[in-house]
Amino acid sequence: MASHPRQHLLTLVVLALLLNLVSSTFTICSSATYKDSYTSLPSAAVFPTSTLSAALTRTPSSDDPLTENHWSEVAKYGNYRPPAFTPVANPTQTNCPHLWTNTSNWHNPAIWSGGAIPTNGSNINIPANTAVLVASCSIDPSFVFGNITIPVGSALILGDASIAISASGFTVAGAFLVGSPTCRLRNSLSITLYGSRDAQPLPAPSVVKGIAVTGQIDIHGMQYFPTWSRLAMTARVNDTVIFIQDVVNWQAGQSIFITTTEIKDSRDWHRNEVRNIVSVQLTTLGTSVAAITVDEPLSYLHYGGSEYQAEVGLLTRNILVQGDAFNSEATDNQNASCTDSTGAGSTYPCTDQFLTGFGGHVQVMTVGAIGRFSGVELYRMGQTNQLGRYPLHFHLLNQTNNGSAFGQDCSVHHSFFRCYVIHGTHGALYTQNTAYDAIGSCFYLSEDGVEENSTISYNLAAHVHMLGFPQNPSESLNGDSFYGQTLSYYTNSSSLLIPSDLAAGCFYVTDMYNNIFGNAASGGWTGFSFPSLPLPIQDYRTVTNFNPSTRPFASPLRGNTAHSSGFWWGSASAFYFGGELFYSDAALTTLSYTAGRTQSNVHDTCTDSTAGTVGADQAGCYTLTDQLWLEQQDNKAFLSNRGLQAWGNRADIVRMEVLDVGLSMNVFGESVPFL
Repeated sequence: MASHPRQHLLTLVVLALLLNLVSSTFTICSSATYKDSYTSLPSAAVFPTSTLSAALTRTPSSDDPLTENHWSEVAKYGNYRPPAFTPVANPTQTNCPHLWTNTSNWHNPAIWSGGAIPTNGSNINIPANTAVLVASCSIDPSFVFGNITIPVGSALILGDASIAISASGFTVAGAFLVGSPTCRLRNSLSITLYGSRDAQPLPAPSVVKGIAVTGQIDIHGMQYFPTWSRLAMTARVNDTVIFIQDVVNWQAGQSIFITTTEIKDSRDWHRNEVRNIVSVQLTTLGTSVAAITVDEPLSYLHYGGSEYQAEVGLLTRNILVQGDAFNSEATDNQNASCTDSTGAGSTYPCTDQFLTGFGGHVQVMTVGAIGRFSGVELYRMGQTNQLGRYPLHFHLLNQTNNGSAFGQDCSVHHSFFRCYVIHGTHGALYTQNTAYDAIGSCFYLSEDGVEENSTISYNLAAHVHMLGFPQNPSESLNGDSFYGQTLSYYTNSSSLLIPSDLAAGCFYVTDMYNNIFGNAASGGWTGFSFPSLPLPIQDYRTVTNFNPSTRPFASPLRGNTAHSSGFWWGSASAFYFGGELFYSDAALTTLSYTAGRTQSNVHDTCTDSTAGTVGADQAGCYTLTDQLWLEQQDNKAFLSNRGLQAWGNRADIVRMEVLDVGLSMNVFGESVPFL
């Protein structure tokens, strides 16, 4: 996986020494009644006011053009940007849990069983029917607790102060509150999850190195806007100033990533870069163009011409949820690159490596649970090939109501398994999030093929890694051909939990009845993956009267871009409607997957969601009045073998823009004229 500034700041030895130093200098709150005042909070991040000097400002030319306002010639994806927001230095905070008057202090011995404040290594039960408030001096930051249990009727509240809390896991039946949707915290806080992969049999309970929520969790950090942009001009080798198409309130010291503008993007060879911000300034190039000065010269060229531009995303947030530095990293990471056995000399990521990552995870689960996240950084999260152990995961919530399940302007990076997941949940929201350097499909938007009516908007995902390959990266294996239409079938195993991760995508959707707009994908086997499922899988495997592959988009797939994908197979594409995933045994335990074209199961969008299932009135969507179009508008693909591949029956594609590909589009079945 790609390196990150957080990974290399300290060796483990130095980290241990620093923890000891922190412990020796940390002073517990002076009295049991002490409370932080919250009268002098850090300023919230605001837009820059200074302007880059003329000496550092490049002059646009025909050879070095300037692009503004996310302009594009055909696809009007510039119309699909987040609603305008103007940050202020002292935003209003309302309904702040840390300001409640009925809280009890963590550092008050009297509230704890036995009359003693919890000590390093101890398991903790929050007292019954009590809201416990953590202040800046409540917890020694070198302490690593065992499991922290928050029972029904109780709450654990972190104040708006510099706080670091570490544990092997959290069981949240009550409430874990770090701000609220209307009270975004401005201090730096961290939650670190500890544990090793070999400390227990796998699969492990959800509390192992996780935050397992059946009650309520709210974590809300400072708002940075927008969370990602595109280059306004090409970023050249050795540049230390880059120009982007949005004025942003990103801050000095934060980390950013700049996506590749090469067709190949893989662990063994990529051109993404991570840098730290030195300054953000306005420019004389245009009111919407900002300049970012970074700490090190760029190593690669990132194209930002008028045709298309690399994305630039923000990694850092002021609230950090992370896996520990000691036991999260994969241990099978000696060989990132393997060489093509045919003698061609090309490389590909070794398929038997990076399978042991064991980061933290957050799982909001069961009907009635509430999970709301804003401005949260999730780093070293996810547990490779462990079902349900993802950085941020809405799990079996059924129908969510009143914004009770959302993740907005968050960041996931260096993830060992996925990024943002929706499973058995309808009506969730993921918006304005960034994701970088993740194993397995990243935005995993319909895990079992039944998840509908969610909104996925204005997100950026980049540098997504496959688990193995759906075919040999050279010419052929097991009869597969780079230039053919079909590929072999593969089944799940201990090293491949879900076989469709062979063709991991930045955005992965098995039920299209969702709202997907304004997103950007860079890398992956494909940018947007829409495999066909003839029936639901996993927790919904016994549902036999619902065919996910018949479901249309809830609203047109619109305003999305994808690039630097579709490299590994001639028919792979930036937007890919193809492949199938199904159970191949009567016991419904063996999942089979092919990334290639199939004859029996394709997207056949229909008003009849039972079409094609056993006992249905029709074996396919044959009734003309039932047939629906697979609607797409204002999407853009570039730097891929194909821009769009659809092994389906009906497509309605409007203002699709495709650049620098082998084949612009290959669309099967009926289609309306491209406009």
